[in-house]
Amino acid sequence: MGMAHFKDIAMAHILALENKKAAGRHLCVEAIRHFSDIVDKVAELYPEYNVAKLPKDTQPGLLRASAKDASKKLIDLGLEFTPADQIIKDAVESLKSREDENETKHLEEMEGAKSRLRLLEMDLLDVDSIAVAVKGCSGVIHLACPNIIGQVKDPEKQILEPAIKGTVNVLKAAKEAGVERVVATSSISAITPSPNWPADKIKGEECWTDLDYCKEKRLYYPIAKTLAEKAGWEFAKETGFDVVMINPGTALGPLIPPRMNSSMAMLVSVLKGDKETYEDFFMGMAHVKDVAMAHVLALENKKAAGRHLCVEAIRHWIDFVEIVADLYPEYNVARMEYDTQPGLLRAKNGAQKLMDLGLEFTPAEQIIKEAVESLKSRGYV
Repeated sequence: MGMAHFKDIAMAHILALENKKAAGRHLCVEAIRHFSDIVDKVAELYPEYNVAKLPKDTQPGLLRASAKDASKKLIDLGLEFTPADQIIKDAVESLKSREDENETKHLEEMEGAKSRLRLLEMDLLDVDSIAVAVKGCSGVIHLACPNIIGQVKDPEKQILEPAIKGTVNVLKAAKEAGVERVVATSSISAITPSPNWPADKIKGEECWTDLDYCKEKRLYYPIAKTLAEKAGWEFAKETGFDVVMINPGTALGPLIPPRMNSSMAMLVSVLKGDKETYEDFFMGMAHVKDVAMAHVLALENKKAAGRHLCVEAIRHWIDFVEIVADLYPEYNVARMEYDTQPGLLRAKNGAQKLMDLGLEFTPAEQIIKEAVESLKSRGYV
């Protein structure tokens, strides 16, 4: 039925404590409002956010009233309420600053960061903001693409547009800035699912995800990664710009950011007995450090060209689960009895192109051990 700045709430308590005239109950709101009124103000102040429009009256039977009528008792004690616009601005800006700190603090604490790391904020949908970030660079590594854990409400805005348009915008800005090469992170999700691929042929760089299959099953992440990579290759073809793609599998290892990512969440689910097979999302894994090194090698080695599958081996999900179960028998890992990726041929040298560039992949057991121990140290399992 209304809101108040937390500083006003604190002051209300002090005034009620110190003023002997204070008696009884004291409503403490800057105005009596419906929740829809607050939502409308947020939408007006922050049009860049996807604020949902609500019906006008969300609190049936609630009469709106100004502070002088609603909180008259506190105003008579001397309280001056912060206006609604200012309350919302203070709250949103506080949330944004905390979000920014959480996004960057772990990066700033890495070895060498004080002297070698410079952080710039940019919007993948704003070419001008990207241009500022890539100015003066000889090479650019483009990593960003949203991978949302849970329900996707608006796939176009949440996944597809940032991935596809964002990739092209980075390439445009980089080319205009005189960057020599861009290495972009694609994914195995631009290779699989591909159910019509010949069952007797190993899936590799020449294999592409079946978009019709993904659309039918509403697999938005593979659609985004596939279309983004294809858009990148189309840009390279039209302009002659030097572009190289890395197609990592499930990236595991020590957690670096403060929050869980989708790949590590898959491992957590295995340790908790989940029986999901990830039929359309798995064809192997790689240590996060190997994924990073793959990008560095592709950037620095002029022989690098085209797509590069980045997995320590092409495996089925059942193979991964079996290794986890053998290494950690104390957890309730649900073993499986059948091949979980129909039509996927296993291969030890699926990432031969990266091996030829000098990448030595971390063995599967070591990847899993480092990942699990990191999860344990953070209290996730």
